[in-house]
Amino acid sequence: MLSLVIFIYPVVIFYPWNITQSFSVPKLVLISLFCTFFSLYSIKRVKGVPVITFFLILFFILSLLLSVFIAPSKVYAILGQSARLTGLLFYLIFFSFVWLIVQQRFKEKDLFKIFFSIVLSSIIPLLYGLCEYSNFDFLNLEGYPGRLSTFFGQPNDYAVFLSVICLSTFCFIYIYKRFIPLFCVIFVISFFELLLTYSRANIFGFFMLFFVLLFLLNKEILSSKRVSALLAIGILISIALFFATPYTNPGWYEMGFSRQVGRVEDESLSQRITMWKASIDMFLEKPLTGYGLANYYPISSRFFDMSNSFFHWSTKNMTFVDVPHNEFLEFLALGGIPLFVSFTILIIFALYGNYLSVYENKLNLIALFGFCATLIYLFFNFFVLSVSLLFFLFLALGLTNLPFKGKEIRLDIFPLVISVACFSLFLYMGVYYNIDNGIYKIKNNFQKVIMGTNALSFYPYDYYSYPALDDKYLLIAKSLPKSDEAIRFEMASSIERTSFLGLSLFPNDPVLYYYLGEAYKLKRNYPEAKLYFLKSLEFHPFFEEPIIGLLDISCTYEGCRNSFKYAKLLYETSPDSLLTLVTLVNYNIRMHQYNDAKIFLRDIEDLYPANPIIYVFKEFFMKNTSSKVFS
Repeated sequence: MLSLVIFIYPVVIFYPWNITQSFSVPKLVLISLFCTFFSLYSIKRVKGVPVITFFLILFFILSLLLSVFIAPSKVYAILGQSARLTGLLFYLIFFSFVWLIVQQRFKEKDLFKIFFSIVLSSIIPLLYGLCEYSNFDFLNLEGYPGRLSTFFGQPNDYAVFLSVICLSTFCFIYIYKRFIPLFCVIFVISFFELLLTYSRANIFGFFMLFFVLLFLLNKEILSSKRVSALLAIGILISIALFFATPYTNPGWYEMGFSRQVGRVEDESLSQRITMWKASIDMFLEKPLTGYGLANYYPISSRFFDMSNSFFHWSTKNMTFVDVPHNEFLEFLALGGIPLFVSFTILIIFALYGNYLSVYENKLNLIALFGFCATLIYLFFNFFVLSVSLLFFLFLALGLTNLPFKGKEIRLDIFPLVISVACFSLFLYMGVYYNIDNGIYKIKNNFQKVIMGTNALSFYPYDYYSYPALDDKYLLIAKSLPKSDEAIRFEMASSIERTSFLGLSLFPNDPVLYYYLGEAYKLKRNYPEAKLYFLKSLEFHPFFEEPIIGLLDISCTYEGCRNSFKYAKLLYETSPDSLLTLVTLVNYNIRMHQYNDAKIFLRDIEDLYPANPIIYVFKEFFMKNTSSKVFS
């Protein structure tokens, strides 16, 4: 049964759109359903769990509960951020999975089936990956243009899966020594596709582990010279094809290769360094408890180095940084020392157990190196549902092989209760996200509002629904003629209700505070609007729209008092933003500072040469000023 779910898990096509929840919820439902059946099967058929393993798992779960208790948003802590769903429930269902594996005590033949099914599970993604590379994405998965992701939704997730497949097939070739042609083909294709993900951390991690594996299996490699020569040729051809991408697949090169490999400045690394530094600062401020599980956003916004423009916001282009792209630093920042230590101890014991198992059977190198591959991934990324099954499987196999014997603890009902509860909750969430996806396809804003409000009353725990609804209310209000004051007031009240409800579940959110400011501005309650705009900036200092709101209030209703301060802050926040530049042109026109307005107009022309707003402003200057537009 376990072999079957491992085979199905990575290749099931849940939905053909690139929305994270669409990939997450069905996989959580699947793993919960599997754990439910596995729990029923295991009752009275298996032994207990060793005491040492029990306390390792208990320590981690208690650390999680402490982190949930101190979290500002309990919704985030229990369910996870809307795009990740890696909260308390995520860890509970996967540690139920770990518990079931540990108490199962798989025999050698069962482990072989599991490892074999992991390798076989790669066939369908590999074939689809070749189709994707050939620009034949017939399922319209809408992944990352120019980077392979297939059914995993994200290239980095697919990369760690391919890394595990490459290492596993290599072990099968030289240890199992059967079906060698099949394993060789899978190895070469998975290696080629690993390169095409352009996931630099995972590719580096693979090569590091691969060279260690070459050293450990050197006798087997030297004794199978013909097979080794074929593999070497396959690797060289894959590398040659990879670097020939500009000639063999120009479209792919333009979308992915030139951006990931061809550029000199590595923006993603600098962004990660900013997030890692913020995580360390968060830990140093609250080392004992952290800030609460899955509550990285919006708390981390106050710790970011805002010299990196990646973290500058507008409502059209927000960067929701809800993870620091390093699982260990995330546990430090959000769970403090207890969560970090409990997780690290689990890792160390699992590595030790997997290492010892190699002495019993060399094929267990698959578990050891697969676990190491997923660990490298966690240093540069975070738990994602596409690869979590492999991580927790290898973790469980390591804990199973610990040499500490003695008293065992049986809690047959624990995994069953957790599995059934999680299955019910994830199924409920899945129904909501299916409804929510239908809302995105509606064009009419009034209809979106009605459907969105109904969906939110059915499931009020999705963060993104709140700013999405507020945005539609605001668009409707701004599109109304001045005579429709009653409807505008009603839209403002709707924004107010939605935002306050959102803040009750997701406190300290800068976006919801911004929409509250807009609501009170629509109601002409300017002191209250100003208060909420400032509150929004308190939680994210480099957020365009609240500054624009403050600038508008200052110019229109306060006699331009403090307007220069807000204009300067706006430009410092996002000097390359079209919204910022247009606002500053309008501001300087209002202040009759036409020369300054023309300077910002030049910036728009340099950065956005095809934008029609340029001609609108030029026409204004020609009609209203005696000087030339660009004197």
